[in-house]
Amino acid sequence: MPNKTIIKRKPNQNPIASDRLKTQYERLEDVVVIRFQGELDLYSAFGFSRALDKVRDLQVTRFLFDLSELTYVDSSGMGLLVRTNQEMKEQKGQFLCILPSNVAVKRILSQHWLRMIVPFVENHDEALVKLGFAEGEAQEADSAEDGVEES
Repeated sequence: MPNKTIIKRKPNQNPIASDRLKTQYERLEDVVVIRFQGELDLYSAFGFSRALDKVRDLQVTRFLFDLSELTYVDSSGMGLLVRTNQEMKEQKGQFLCILPSNVAVKRILSQHWLRMIVPFVENHDEALVKLGFAEGEAQEADSAEDGVEES
């Protein structure tokens, strides 16, 4: 009978997902900007949720997700964006996403049905204008880098 090795790990810790998604956030007055870098998929969903939970504690209802450095997204990642948008609507909040610069990921997120649900903008400047800031008006209030978020 072969020996079996049992690897114990904490709940919600996925060793395969290590280094998939990095997050960084900053606060611009009453808006929280979360920058995502890497892959937004089933394996990084926990990291995404954890990053969002950290800033929800600030009791801010205006969010800007900077997806410009995403390298991959799957249907789970799209579902997280749809769910976040729905939660913001229920809280009478505001939610915007900056489209990724990666052409393949941008094409996926630019699907007609998704753009009808999730509000996307092309760049940071356009996002700030839609959030009601005049050009150069937003002042950084707080910034933090969480580094690698594991799912």
